[in-house]
Amino acid sequence: MRLLNLDRNECNILVQEVKNDSGEATMRLIPIDHGMTLPDSLEVCSYDLAWLSYSQSEKAFSEETLDFIAGLDIDYDISYIEKNFRVRPICLRNMKISSLLLKKAAAAGLNLA
Repeated sequence: MRLLNLDRNECNILVQEVKNDSGEATMRLIPIDHGMTLPDSLEVCSYDLAWLSYSQSEKAFSEETLDFIAGLDIDYDISYIEKNFRVRPICLRNMKISSLLLKKAAAAGLNLA
């Protein structure tokens, strides 16, 4: 959400089986293909955001997650990116918009869906 990846669909999520020390297996989701991260357009298609259909997106944020979101310093993050990477200004503007949306929505008690 913060990086406004507009290509996070079913084909871009790797499912990996992970076994713990006792041999119990769990599944882990790993996002792949980050080509549409920090886009220059705000055209969002719901079919490219597979996580919208996941039951987890309907759940409330945990207190820990709310604290993390509230503590995000968007201007610092953008400044850091500008100093260390070559990212077009319009893409950073879109990151600011999506990050502000996340902060305001979380503070208002909304979930990702």
